[in-house]
Order: sequence, then structure tokens, then C-alpha cells
Amino acid sequence: MTGRVEMSLNGKIAVVTGAGSGMGLATVRAFIREGATVYALVAGDKILQLDKS
Repeated sequence: MTGRVEMSLNGKIAVVTGAGSGMGLATVRAFIREGATVYALVAGDKILQLDKS
């Protein structure tokens, strides 16, 4: 599948598990690109808060 879905997530909060690699990491990047604040859960019980700034 190719192409990109346009969406606006400005002002939204997302929680992504498995964010250290693969699909989880790709999801984090996509959500940040679209303006969301992301709480990314990675192995070892780390929680990272990420956003565009």
C-alpha cells in the first residue's frame, strides 16, 4: 500500500505501546507529524512524552 492519509491530530493525545521499534515507532512518528502529543511506552517501563516542539 502506498500513499499517505491526511489527518489533523492537533491538540490530541495519543498513547502508543511498543514504541521502541517497528510499527509502534512508525505510529509515534506519524502521530507527531500530524500534531499529536504522544506518550510512547517502550520496553523497560519507560514512558516518553513527545510532541513537535
